[in-house]
Amino acid sequence: MVEISSLSVTLGGKALLSGVDMKINRGRLNILLGRNGSGKTTLINCLNRTVPYSGRILISGKDLSKLSPGEKARLCAFVPQLLPTPRLKVGELVPMGRTPHIPLGKRPTAEDISAVTAAQERMGLGALWHRELSSLSGGELQRAYLAMALAQDTELLILDEPTSHMDIIAAEEFMTLCRELVDGSGKTLLVTVHDIASAVRFGDDITVVKDGRPVFSGAKEACLEAQILEKTFSLERYTHGDRIFFCPDGGEGGI
Repeated sequence: MVEISSLSVTLGGKALLSGVDMKINRGRLNILLGRNGSGKTTLINCLNRTVPYSGRILISGKDLSKLSPGEKARLCAFVPQLLPTPRLKVGELVPMGRTPHIPLGKRPTAEDISAVTAAQERMGLGALWHRELSSLSGGELQRAYLAMALAQDTELLILDEPTSHMDIIAAEEFMTLCRELVDGSGKTLLVTVHDIASAVRFGDDITVVKDGRPVFSGAKEACLEAQILEKTFSLERYTHGDRIFFCPDGGEGGI
């Protein structure tokens, strides 16, 4: 789905990424992990083409640097960590996802309307449809923006720390929804998270970024077998039933 090779970013004389090689696999929930300042947000910004980079990024075999904004928007939808709350209602925001598919000056087609309706239903936004964005909780706002991304009808969805402003219940529900999008709709997701236990529970593939480059990128099972998470984040792993949890090495409490 996505092939990244020799990706490097230098801003203000500081190397933020250096020689990154990795793949984002089609039809899987890809999790991106890393401490603050590790380079994961810079990597996301490269995929969103908001920072200059050297190297190559291919999405479905197409060079990202050579795509027009419209072409990129038909391949990849992006939901940022900090979500704006313009004076719009949910029912006005979600249809904006169809913008890349509607020629300038043309009206939405039956296909566009159907895509918006499907996104609304998938996210369960019926009761929120006429609510102002500014009145929504963090979880509700994320669902609204994810609905807009779904209406955009791309195979690849990139979500930058979508659960960072959610309580534990809302975060669990949101990650379950991401899992369902992969399993039920065949979407490809790249999601950055801080909750390592959640990453292991819901993810298929895991990329761990440290000091501007991946120290691991591959299947979750291989990551666990090699104890990459324990080594990178100084954690201890323990299990309860079929669930895996982590705590600071020598300490108590989950991460």
